[in-house]
Amino acid sequence: MSQHHPLLPGRQVQREPVCLHHTQPLPVRHAQHPNHPIRHSPATTNATPPWHRAADHRIPRHNAPPTPQATPPSSPTHTNASATVDTPVDRARRAARPGSPPRRDGAVQDASTTRIRDLVRGRGGRLRLAYTRSARGGRVDALIARFRAENPEVEVVAETGWTAPNVAGLLAGRLDAAFVRPPVPEPGLTCRIVDTEELLLAVPTRHPLATGRRRLDRAEVAGLPAVMWPRENGPGMFDRTIAQIWPDGSFHLVRQEPDDEQLLRAVAEGEVVAAVPAGRARALTLPGVRLRRFTAPTPTVDIGLAWRRGATNPAVRRLAALLAAG
Repeated sequence: MSQHHPLLPGRQVQREPVCLHHTQPLPVRHAQHPNHPIRHSPATTNATPPWHRAADHRIPRHNAPPTPQATPPSSPTHTNASATVDTPVDRARRAARPGSPPRRDGAVQDASTTRIRDLVRGRGGRLRLAYTRSARGGRVDALIARFRAENPEVEVVAETGWTAPNVAGLLAGRLDAAFVRPPVPEPGLTCRIVDTEELLLAVPTRHPLATGRRRLDRAEVAGLPAVMWPRENGPGMFDRTIAQIWPDGSFHLVRQEPDDEQLLRAVAEGEVVAAVPAGRARALTLPGVRLRRFTAPTPTVDIGLAWRRGATNPAVRRLAALLAAG
């Protein structure tokens, strides 16, 4: 097909038609003329024009092989050098995976082995201990301080209670050891004496028995209005106290208070007297209260350490050994 060239008047340009049935357009050959503004080299004469190449991607190639697709990784494992680093995210993913055991490195295993060895030797683990409200200081605190110093790996979990709740905690397995006020008639427990305290009589400073330095006779306190804590807090100590100070049955209870501090406050009000262990009474010195001693035989109460018979906690055995060693 012959057409007039738009830039070369009078010159005929032979153009070849484009076949629409082929996937590639047919090349166009321009007539060569020395004055033609567009010169085509032999290497580019048959090349596909850029406007045709840009449209090639819209023409389907039925015989071309399918383009391979990238396959995503099936696991979070990396192929670079960081794959050997066990990050918190990696540990969380591994823990969430069913049936996946936790990773334990050498340091963790060594620490676990050491902990088990310490438990067997009584140098690790936990000691659940209860103090009694009526006895702190003295040999009680000295015993626990020595145990802590010799067994720093043992965690001592301490609380404070009356003898009756402490005994119940031992029998129920909630406590490993407890300080109590004997006697404790429980066949399932072992009890050893830690210390013995003298019983004193607390009287108001305005009371006739508050004057002088002599010791008091039992007959002088017979029938006096007295204050005491409830017997159910420590039946053994309660009965022993009454039997030693009011042996003839002349105990006259007019008031109850929950603990020794409240007993002394009641005495300070000026209406009652109270029998209190010497250590607790001197530690809770209150104005308005005078402490008096008794004539022989001197009334006393004990403080004991109790634990379950056949206890398997090595820390309990270590504490009992310290007590036996004095």
